[in-house]
Amino acid sequence: MCIRDSKKTHIETLTTLAVHNLEVWEQSVKKAKNSEAFDWLKQLRFFFNDATGCSLQIADASMAYCNEYLGIKERLVITPLTDRCYVTCLLYTSPSPRDS
Repeated sequence: MCIRDSKKTHIETLTTLAVHNLEVWEQSVKKAKNSEAFDWLKQLRFFFNDATGCSLQIADASMAYCNEYLGIKERLVITPLTDRCYVTCLLYTSPSPRDS
């Protein structure tokens, strides 16, 4: 069976994300003692609310999800630095909860 290049790219991307999510889950289970632990809060989480739609949350920051561009999926690499960049970018661009 021959898999087209586009299908192969989708499978590789899904595999990369699945492995990363599994590693994050394993680390969170080991380190986070509850849902308020920073090891859990520092993970990018998606929430859906009927009134507001989909939102992203990291630490104490939250913003509406607007189908952001994730980059070139053929070149997708996820490292601990990638996770830190997500945290920094979202915390920098979202309004502070103290400002509300």
